[in-house]
Amino acid sequence: MSKHTPGPWLYGPFGAIWPASDVEFLDGKWREKCAEPRIIATPSPEVPEAEANARLIAAAPDMLEALMMLNKWFEITGSSVKQRWERIPAEDRVAIVAATKAAIAEAEGRS
Repeated sequence: MSKHTPGPWLYGPFGAIWPASDVEFLDGKWREKCAEPRIIATPSPEVPEAEANARLIAAAPDMLEALMMLNKWFEITGSSVKQRWERIPAEDRVAIVAATKAAIAEAEGRS
C-alpha cells in the first residue's frame, strides 16, 4: 500500500477534503496555493452525516500522529508516569496498547 497524502488536511471548498499544502482559508475566502490542488476525498452529500464524516477524515493525519506519539509513550513509560499507568487495571492497559497498535497498523495498511 502506498503512503497517504501528508497532513494536515482541511475540510474546505465543495465539501471536500484537501491537503493544507494545496489550499488555505484566508480573509474569509478559500485560495489555491498551487496550480492544481488535489482533492483527497469528497463525502457523499446524500449522507446526513457527510460534513461530520468529512471533518473526521480531515483530522485523520493529525489523529494518526497523536496516536503514534501515544504508542511511543506507552513503550517507554517510566518513573512517576509508570506509577500512574500501573493504576489502570492490567487488562485495560493491554487493551489500550493493543488498540493503538491496531489503529496505527490499519492506517499504515498493515492490518
